[in-house]
Amino acid sequence: MVCEELFSVRLQQNQENGIETSVTVSYLEIYNESLRDLLDPSRTNLKIYSANNTVSIQNLSMHPVPTFAALLKLFNEGKKIRVVGGHQMNKNSSRSHAVFTIYYREKGVGKTRNCKLNIVDLAGSERQNKTGAEGVRLQ
Repeated sequence: MVCEELFSVRLQQNQENGIETSVTVSYLEIYNESLRDLLDPSRTNLKIYSANNTVSIQNLSMHPVPTFAALLKLFNEGKKIRVVGGHQMNKNSSRSHAVFTIYYREKGVGKTRNCKLNIVDLAGSERQNKTGAEGVRLQ
């Protein structure tokens, strides 16, 4: 709902007021201590780095999204390739953590505003002893 309103209200208001606005997204998967770009699956084993009190992922792809529909499409495309595994409690339990990030930027006369919204989905948190999962599936 917030994302829809961002595109339907805020971007339209900014355009009417001559404020340049951009929205980009990234989608990161964390599985077995490895980082993978869910919007460009060829980018695997990404590295975390820190600079100027900011933590970032090296070579994580950023994708401009002009509409809410474009944002939702990228989210769903990335979601399809996440690591999942079935067990007794959930047939499609996520086995990885994922971070979908929306980067919002406004640039007007003498003022720039940068915002970042992280949407985090943690791996399935079912009680391990009730899942019936073993070995690799348990990871």
